[in-house]
Amino acid sequence: MFEHQVSNDKSTNVRVWILQKFNSLLSRLAPRLAAKLAERIFVTPIPLRRPQREASWAEGAERITIPSPLGGFPVWVWGDGPQTVLLVHGWSGRGLQLAAFVEPLVARGFRVVAHDAPGHGDARGRTSSMPAFAATLGAVGRRFGPVSAVIAHSLGSTAAIYALGQGELDTARFVAVSPAARLHAIRERFGEMTGFAPSVIDRMRASFEERLGFDWNASEPLRLAPEMAMPSLVVHDAEDRFIPHSEGVELADAWPDGRLITTEGLGHHRILRDPTVIDSVLSFISEPRNEKYMERRAS
Repeated sequence: MFEHQVSNDKSTNVRVWILQKFNSLLSRLAPRLAAKLAERIFVTPIPLRRPQREASWAEGAERITIPSPLGGFPVWVWGDGPQTVLLVHGWSGRGLQLAAFVEPLVARGFRVVAHDAPGHGDARGRTSSMPAFAATLGAVGRRFGPVSAVIAHSLGSTAAIYALGQGELDTARFVAVSPAARLHAIRERFGEMTGFAPSVIDRMRASFEERLGFDWNASEPLRLAPEMAMPSLVVHDAEDRFIPHSEGVELADAWPDGRLITTEGLGHHRILRDPTVIDSVLSFISEPRNEKYMERRAS
């Protein structure tokens, strides 16, 4: 899947312009080849620099490897409390990106679990997808469940909602930080960023759905959210340059028991380390359980 950030770097913008022109020309001359190239780019995460703080966060964790049909993937576990919180990274991310939540959660008696999805971080593979994210989430949930809360970032939120809708994952509370609520918008932003023609993007979508058995329309977070019974907290920055704040607003509105916190000046990634955001998320997770949801969950 794909995330797009507006760049202020002149040389980067020149490279993007050249890429757009090439893909636009390829779309006209060889649309089938262009669709294959578009899909390859779409499912390939971009490795990002790992800051030193992630190494420090990892030192206090137990690291294990969970096998799966997609290949083994690494999992970090902090604490040994009776209630488990899953941390879910976004596209081109890593589980340790959310580890600023770990110490406060462990201090409140939670066990915290993070992992790298296929094609990300230390996990095997170079490509990934929404079904791949959901499958690994299901494996982590089965290994460490029952899950009291999920804290998911960006497209990790989208994947977690998809996993909940598919029955791969279950949780009593859900936190979506900077969520992508419109899969179609992701596809459209990808086309705009890369320069592929809309008809090529449609070909790419059809191939993606056929290859992975993925129904794009049925998997829209805004379509799935109204069916979710657990309480949800959406945290989204007004100046997010990856995913518009409006998508967080829509997701919170669509969720039957959804709440919204809007931040300013934190962008798409710093929001994961902001003390005020972390305190708000911990307060939400620590609230008394929703008995109506727990009854439905047990049935």
